[in-house]
Formats: sequence, C-alpha cells, structure tokens
Amino acid sequence: MHGGIPVMGEERRNYDRQPISSALISGSFLLTCRGQDILFDEVEDISVSGLGVVIPTRLENGVAVEIAYRINDRQVTACGHVAWVVAGEQGFHTGIHFDPVNMNENVNFFMCMREFVNEQLAGF
Repeated sequence: MHGGIPVMGEERRNYDRQPISSALISGSFLLTCRGQDILFDEVEDISVSGLGVVIPTRLENGVAVEIAYRINDRQVTACGHVAWVVAGEQGFHTGIHFDPVNMNENVNFFMCMREFVNEQLAGF
C-alpha cells in the first residue's frame, strides 16, 4: 500500500520512490498518449525510473506515454508506459514507468522534480 493506494502486483522499481506533495509544485504537467493531451496537477511520487500521478482519464496498462513538466521558460519531458492503474475518488492513480533507453531524459526529469521532494522534507 502506498499513500492509501494499493500497489498493483509485485514492486519492480529499481529506485526508491520519493513522495511529493502536489501543493508544493508550481508549473504544469501534460501527459500525451495516442495523440491525446491530458492536463493534470497531482503527482504522488517520483523516482529515476518512473512516477505516480492522478489523471482524469483511465489509460490501458502498457500504453506509451510522454510526460512534460513546464515551469517558467523551462520544459522537461520523459517517455515511458503505463505500469498500473487504480480508480480512485479523484481520478485514476496511474504508475508510469520511464523508458530505460532514455535514462538521461529520465534523470533530468527527476532532478527537476527533486526540488519539490527536498522542500517537502525540509518542512518536517
């Protein structure tokens, strides 16, 4: 169980999840899947290998996605696929596994988000 949300199947991440409070995040998120753009603002956790988000649309497991995060004049992107989906009251809790072929892109995305992880930890 992670943040009240059941983790689907056996945990397969190679890197630790870092929880994030969406209230701390400025900027905007866009998930693109099969030509459809989905705006969202809730990120639950992140690691170098993926992230957990809540989106308004149910996606199929295994479908390819691109995640973009924009703040001010900077944008970072990461590509991956949907690893799991759980319906919730506020939307669909969705695990995105980043494509390991694009590790530099993944690390760049994680490093950009790490600022918010550190802000959250500093509050304790």
